[in-house]
Amino acid sequence: MKRHFICLFLIFSCNVFAENSQITEQSDTTTVNSQEKSNVDTCLSAYFEGLKSSNFNQAVQRCINIPDSEGEIEYVAGLMYANGQGVERNFNATLEYFSRSAEHNYADGQYSFGLMLLDNKDNKAIYQQGLSWLEKAANQNHILAQYYLGALYFEGDGVERNYDKAKELLEKSAQQNYAPAQYHLALMYVNGVGLEQDFDKGLVLLNQAAENNDSNAQNTLGFIYTDGKHVAPDYKLAQEWYEKAANQGQDYAQNQLANMYYKGDKLAQDYQQALYWYKKSAEQGDLISMATVGYMYANGQGAKQNYPEAYLWYEKAANEGYIPAQTVLGLMYQQGLGLEAPDYKKSLEWYEKAAEQDDPSAQNSLGVFYASGKGVEQDTFKAISFYEKAAVKGYTPAQNNLGLAYQTGFGNLKADQDKALYWFEKAAAQGYKKAQDNLANLKAQIATQKTVETKPSSASAKTQVASTATNNKVKLKVKNGTNTNQASTANSLNNDIVDLRIGDNKNNSRFVIESLKPVNYTLTQNSDDSFTLIIDKMLVSTDVVARLNNRIKKVSGSISSIEITPDQGNLKLIIKLKKKISNFKKVQYKNKNNLLVIDFIF
Repeated sequence: MKRHFICLFLIFSCNVFAENSQITEQSDTTTVNSQEKSNVDTCLSAYFEGLKSSNFNQAVQRCINIPDSEGEIEYVAGLMYANGQGVERNFNATLEYFSRSAEHNYADGQYSFGLMLLDNKDNKAIYQQGLSWLEKAANQNHILAQYYLGALYFEGDGVERNYDKAKELLEKSAQQNYAPAQYHLALMYVNGVGLEQDFDKGLVLLNQAAENNDSNAQNTLGFIYTDGKHVAPDYKLAQEWYEKAANQGQDYAQNQLANMYYKGDKLAQDYQQALYWYKKSAEQGDLISMATVGYMYANGQGAKQNYPEAYLWYEKAANEGYIPAQTVLGLMYQQGLGLEAPDYKKSLEWYEKAAEQDDPSAQNSLGVFYASGKGVEQDTFKAISFYEKAAVKGYTPAQNNLGLAYQTGFGNLKADQDKALYWFEKAAAQGYKKAQDNLANLKAQIATQKTVETKPSSASAKTQVASTATNNKVKLKVKNGTNTNQASTANSLNNDIVDLRIGDNKNNSRFVIESLKPVNYTLTQNSDDSFTLIIDKMLVSTDVVARLNNRIKKVSGSISSIEITPDQGNLKLIIKLKKKISNFKKVQYKNKNNLLVIDFIF
């Protein structure tokens, strides 16, 4: 059914039409003889009686197919076909009767007929006819036509945007006490859109609209009196306006009112009232309110603690993609809150959903899962990968976990005090207490190590310098236990590439390059099981290469070997696999946060 046709059912609801119809306010230019007036009165009487009794049999006889009927009767007949009152709903019949009513210069008919024609936006001629009928109705002081036409000019919807016309038409409607027009005009003054900003004039109009029961205006006033930007804060007044809007179903007002009761910083704290309004807002689909209802049931706020209800509301929000609800569900299932035992499977499912949306908290939690092997096969590579994803986003628990991994040499990571210090310091600087403690302990440990070191003699010092000079000539190519004489002048404490890692899963192998700066690279396929990777102008030390080769020897996976040789100031890596990949397109490249991650998928 067409959009404006549906609009008609809303605008001309039975109660509003019965109480405030313009049928009895026909233009002075329209004259009817006594018989015609009698026909109109008979039709209206039958129609209003039908509204009360829901029996429109008399209205059908008195209002439909009446010869030589006037605009009022034709309009009522159109309404009956539009709403299915005593007759089957019929779009064409509605259009026909509204057209007759419009031709008889009846303002309601002109407005309704115009709206129906405006649904033909693709047909400019018909659309223009719709505008023309709206203008005819507006010229007869039809408040809805004035408002609707003013809104069209304001938005530039189907017409050229014209703020002057919009203001003129909206003012005419607002002067007749039409609340939506008062609200729209108020926003123009408050925001200075289309006219000079005048907050005081806008506030007057907002109050007029709110007093006329416009929920949008009531909601806006509630915000203005809590925000305190243009007026002195008045939380009691804000509460009154929010309650009026909330009782009319404004979900934002319901949520804000709930916040006020929950926090207790603007009103007396009342968890029961807070839960009541959060639920009202949640039932209308507000995701934050859904999650808050879940939180309150989980913590026994405003109602007795009820974990099943908490899960229900959290899952409603989580199923709509609300990340905080997904992570909380992951935690609740992980801890088994309200359950006989933890449900690691469901916990992982919710953490994964949130992690897929790049949530660092969920990524860190997945890292903990894979590090411990609780509820899932232990995978230290995945654990480190998830820690890294969360850590680079500034998530302090992940930074602390990564620091611990480097401090202890967890999984495939070689112990590295410098990196451990780096991540502990990152988290500690943000006030994370565990990281502050770990940082202090590691610094104390390093200080202790230094004090027990013996000072070398001058002879041994010379030997040490000579050894360092020799070691700086790094042999880079390592394959099948044999070394070549290729060398680099890289200093092992000042390398661009700080780590090389590999890992294996069931269907893929991963090669990761971690560097101090962005990686510029080219990757080409030599065969089904061999690739050449060129890294532009970067250095790598022998200990990093040795760590990688040690990992290749220990892992019985899919990567056979990685040859690393210098190539005209660049690094050339030849990666050989134990398995063949059938399609080069299945190789994925990711270059983010100075991590080059290559997944070989089989």
